Formats: sequence, structure tokens, C-alpha cells
Amino acid sequence: MRCTLVATLPGDKPVMSPVSFVLSNHRLVTVRYHEPQVFKVLPQRAEKVPLGCTSGETILATLLEAIVDRLADVLERIGRDILDVSEGIFHPLANNASRRGRDYQLILRKIGRKEELISNIQDSLISLQRLTGFFGNAVLKVVFKMSNDKGNSGVFIRIPFEPKSEGDAIHKGIEVQIDNRDDDWHCTGVLYSMTKAMARPQKPAGEWNTMEITLRGLRTIVKVNDVLVTDYDGTSKVPDKQKGYEPERGPRPESGYIGLQHHDSSSVISFKEISVTPLK
Repeated sequence: MRCTLVATLPGDKPVMSPVSFVLSNHRLVTVRYHEPQVFKVLPQRAEKVPLGCTSGETILATLLEAIVDRLADVLERIGRDILDVSEGIFHPLANNASRRGRDYQLILRKIGRKEELISNIQDSLISLQRLTGFFGNAVLKVVFKMSNDKGNSGVFIRIPFEPKSEGDAIHKGIEVQIDNRDDDWHCTGVLYSMTKAMARPQKPAGEWNTMEITLRGLRTIVKVNDVLVTDYDGTSKVPDKQKGYEPERGPRPESGYIGLQHHDSSSVISFKEISVTPLK
């Protein structure tokens, strides 16, 4: 997994360079060609305050959170700096500056540097978004409700590459179904058409449901409203494909991208929470 991070921010002259994250056997290895501030600060903080960094997965989650916090602080500072520039332009008397005495070229250069920094931060956030869509050994929590009983949606997991279409997610990953109208192989909480529901605890339309999807190696456990619906080891044989729209059979990876399915015009599916907690 790789993202692009801002390395140095003093002087508004950022250095952008890729950082690779390698997770293996609950260990995290980073490959980087520069030293973003967070990689210096976080170990020092961890020595003073317990951060719960007990595995590669939890360390990665803490690192990503710290990176986003750092970028948010920088954006806040840029906002204050731009406000100061604006004050100097539109309220010169408050700054004891005459119209003639103001250096507009200098002001434009300042604005240009801020714009470049904002653009670089935006690139970092986009690459982080792609990286954080790739999960393994974690609990994915999804809180949802349907506007009526005709809702049809799903949560995609274990997609081995960034999907370009719904077909990539369906046939290369796994769909955890959100739709309780069909039989026990095609209802909420099952791995669509591949596992049979152990229970059907979805609440009626209009009520919030909590789905927890645990990814532990190849094993997938799905609970809906604290009731176990699916527990699949990832290797046992599943039924052959029966319908054209069912997913292609075959092995799925231990980790991968996640996504939400959106292909329903008969109901509104609302999501109140989508969160990921790394397994310790």
C-alpha cells in the first residue's frame, strides 16, 4: 500500500514523496524517501502516552490518524494566513499600510505559495483515501436503515485491487448482502449466494441496524444486531453459481478494498456510521 505525503512544511515549501506501508504477520514496515513530521513525533508520543499500538494494524491506524490530524492543523494555519493577507488587502488602514505602499507582487507570491501547499495536501488526502480503503484483519462496522422493505444494497470486502466498476467488486471481492427479501442464501448478512444465513435478525424498515464484519485472515464473521449470521473460514467449498448475477467463484484475498453497493431505485438506504477497528 502506498500514499504520497508532505514531508516538510516550514516556509510553505513542501516536499512530496511516496511512503509505502507493508503489513505482514501483524508487523508494519514503512519504506520512505523523506521524513514526514509524524514519523518523528508519534514514537515520542507513544513513549509517554499509551496509544494501544500492539500490532502492525493498530500502529498503521494510529499513524494514519496522526497524519490526517497533522494535515488538518496545516490547513487551519493556511486559513489564518490567507485571512491575514485578505486583511492587508481590503483593510489597509487597520495595518497602517497605504495603497501605494502595498506590494501586490509579494501578496500574489504569498497566495501562490498557499495555493501550492493546499494542492499538495489535497493530493496527500486523496492518496490516503485510497490507502484507507484497503483493509484486512479488522472489524468493519456499518449502521444502516432502509426507507422501506424493498431496499437492496451491500458491503463489498476483500476486493484485491481498486475497483473500476461494480463488476470488479462483485466478481473479485465479496458482497455482504443488505436486502432481507430473498431466501437464506441471498439475505442480509450473508456472503451473497455463497453462505447460508444462520439467522435473520434485520429490523423492519425505518429502524437502524448494526452490521459488524470481522475480517481475520481469510475468515469472515458477520453479525447483524449482535446476532451471528455468517461465519465462513474462507476456504470451504461454496455452492456453484446458480444465477447470472451471482458472483464468480474462486479464492479471495486476506485483505483488500471495501465499498458500498448502490444500485437500488426502490428505496433509500441511509448509513449513519461506517468505521473500521483493527484487530489486536
